[in-house]
Amino acid sequence: MSNTYQLSESSLTTYISQLSKIITQDFLNITEQPISSHGLEILSKLERYYKEEGCDPNNNDSPEGLKSEKQFILRSLPYISSVIQLRSTIQSFNDAMKQIEKIYDLEDKPFDQAIILSYIVFSAGINRGCQHFLGDLSSSNYDNVKLAEGAKKRENPPPTKEALWKEMNSQLQSILKGQLKPSSNGEKGSPWYTLSRRHARKISDMFGEINNQYLNEEEIKNHAKAMLENLKIAIQWDSQCQEKAVKDKAFDTFRGIISNIQIKDEEFNEIRKNIMELLGNK
Repeated sequence: MSNTYQLSESSLTTYISQLSKIITQDFLNITEQPISSHGLEILSKLERYYKEEGCDPNNNDSPEGLKSEKQFILRSLPYISSVIQLRSTIQSFNDAMKQIEKIYDLEDKPFDQAIILSYIVFSAGINRGCQHFLGDLSSSNYDNVKLAEGAKKRENPPPTKEALWKEMNSQLQSILKGQLKPSSNGEKGSPWYTLSRRHARKISDMFGEINNQYLNEEEIKNHAKAMLENLKIAIQWDSQCQEKAVKDKAFDTFRGIISNIQIKDEEFNEIRKNIMELLGNK
């Protein structure tokens, strides 16, 4: 399935933010609340590299500024790769790589897929750090920074941790935007479609395993809600996902089950109504 729809500048930013979250959390299964000591150690290294390379948004248009940002990314990527290796299984890594292949039209290009995946996790990690340091008004500690060779000392660095991480997040998202722009022939809605399909099959499996009267209504409602939300996002980024879902046997089986489940819950019935509207009544 290809889609030639081009993302606008503002929608691309939103797309990358949503993509980094779903790939990291739902495919690589890297979820952490709160951040572990190892996670904080990595964030500390990323912050130190950013300072040591003299990264400065005021120099974005200069060769020196671009060099600083590139060096920051090059020094950081090995730690991002270590997070992927340590926190994900082979199966979840392969699942994530499959999504990268579809989104960026990178069939039989595993090296390119791995680079893109690292960028996506990097984006998610910096965003997570930005959230973690939100409200932290302690000093950004630029006074004792040991600059890397060729780096220049900043004149007006951000004064607080919060301001520093907001700047780092803004800088990185701006830099990676070009690298993470999906292919015009790629399946932009694939991760959300795949996740929606998982939730649909989960309900189908639950219904096939036990008698209807013993079904966990709250669990069914949660899966149905997640199925609907993810399918809506998939269609938002790639309208062809709706046509694909209507023809998908997994969704067809799910539709038959969900239409006959008897749950006296107003929220569930509204969810079911919206699902039937998306998939069509048969």
